[in-house]
Amino acid sequence: MYNIDEIKNKIICGDCLEKLKLFPDNAVDLIIADPPYGVATIAPEWDKIRDKKEYLKFSYKWMREIPRILKPHGTAYIFATFDAVAEIKIFLVYYCRLHLINWIIWKFDLGYHPRRRYKVRATHILYVVKNLDNYVFNKESIRILSNPKDRRCNPLGQIPSDVWDISEPRKNSKEYVGHKGQKPISLIKRMVLASSNEEDIILDPFFGSGTTDVVCKNLNRDFIGIEICPEYCRMARKRIDEIC
Repeated sequence: MYNIDEIKNKIICGDCLEKLKLFPDNAVDLIIADPPYGVATIAPEWDKIRDKKEYLKFSYKWMREIPRILKPHGTAYIFATFDAVAEIKIFLVYYCRLHLINWIIWKFDLGYHPRRRYKVRATHILYVVKNLDNYVFNKESIRILSNPKDRRCNPLGQIPSDVWDISEPRKNSKEYVGHKGQKPISLIKRMVLASSNEEDIILDPFFGSGTTDVVCKNLNRDFIGIEICPEYCRMARKRIDEIC
């Protein structure tokens, strides 16, 4: 069993299906999970999932650890594919006994170009909490600018809706580090600001290039990352070293 204080602000290189079982109960304040979908042809071998059945089986294995690992006031944001998000939601709510607060649509401008259906320009994110009567939501920290000419608008800005229009990191941007599934800093930052406080512990079980650690370091939070790919572990550690 892990000692949480010993793994804070560190990357655990290994399979989250095994590593999550080593976490004690009520260990972290926030989980941000962007698992492999198995749908991108450019994904490396370890990131490929054969079909939807295998994807759901894999998802259920790691997600069943969420309610145990989260603290009583804890929150989780779970990324999911459009064709499986409904099943994921049912599992989180009816099996894990978590409460759905929002079904967020992240709208972006990049993406792949299918030949026989509409272009995919959105990702689904399920925002769930462990205790409906006691969870963190710092609405003042995530207000966005509204129309200054409209006197009905709050001059401090408005709380974002459940549709988030945030661009993906482009290859020529400063934050892009070469990870094909890299999420934008501004996306993760909104989750961390809204659903955690300073010195809280944020767990990312699919750490990838380490965007979560960049956000946590800049916002005075502690992170724990799990990543199965050694190359991405090195990539994330490099980003941490550059911040520190």
